[in-house]
Amino acid sequence: MPTLFLSHTSIDKPFVEKLARDLNRLGIRVWYDKYEIKVGESIFWRVDEGLSSSEYFGIVLSPEALGSEWVKSELSSAWFKKMACNSNQILPLLYRACELPVLLRPIKYADFRTDYQRGLSELALVFGIKSTEAITSDNWRCFVRVPNSDWRDYRESEFKELVTALCKITEERNFSIYTGGSARPFSVAISSPSFKNRMGFCIRMDPKKGYRYMCSEGDENPNHVPLSSFDRYAGSTVNEALEFVCSRLDSYEKEFGRPVGKRFVQTTRMDRLMGDWPVELTRTMLRQVDWNQDVL
Repeated sequence: MPTLFLSHTSIDKPFVEKLARDLNRLGIRVWYDKYEIKVGESIFWRVDEGLSSSEYFGIVLSPEALGSEWVKSELSSAWFKKMACNSNQILPLLYRACELPVLLRPIKYADFRTDYQRGLSELALVFGIKSTEAITSDNWRCFVRVPNSDWRDYRESEFKELVTALCKITEERNFSIYTGGSARPFSVAISSPSFKNRMGFCIRMDPKKGYRYMCSEGDENPNHVPLSSFDRYAGSTVNEALEFVCSRLDSYEKEFGRPVGKRFVQTTRMDRLMGDWPVELTRTMLRQVDWNQDVL
């Protein structure tokens, strides 16, 4: 996905920050000074690098922006690049009513003045995106087939939330918990700790079911569960999955009482103990306890 440089004046920052977040959620790379320029770096040179590396130049138009010498300078640089290299598309983004500069009048603008979502939709079409619904923790499953969307980050965050909650629940109620490894990623098994009145089941984010939670009965190690065994629906959200698990634990305790015995806990991400991860983790730990940041 190409990069969009956002030119704006400081008074319009609240609008620009929202726009940058929404574009990032749609999978569009955004060059925005707040994200790109770090303390101590040259603002002039970093902006110049951003202009040079961005295929699209978005100028947020407002009366204050058109009076800003900095915005005028960025627009001039973008226009020169367009004329010299024919490699930069200028995108006017009309945020508040103002008189358009002569250079921009022949170019169709995205209109954000009265309807933000409409303006976002018009802008997204430039990048071939027909739906501008922003990806969130609630709807990430709808973006699994959307190119360049970061749905995998949301999937991982949701599973972390689920396992964290299950660890607290199983600790309070004395049940064992076992998360799957690379053989069965995004799966977790819950079981009673003793062989007497043994009970176990496993739930998994099933990619063939749109990453809904599916359950397999009678299993205590998720890595050994055949994929075909995940045949019972357990929920589409963390809360639904937790309700499913708690209902199972309630049924067990109603019949057999609170389980006894020493519970087993395995929630280590075994995939992260392979490859370069141990080395990077060691480096991070050593830097935390050493003034010399080049210790490794």
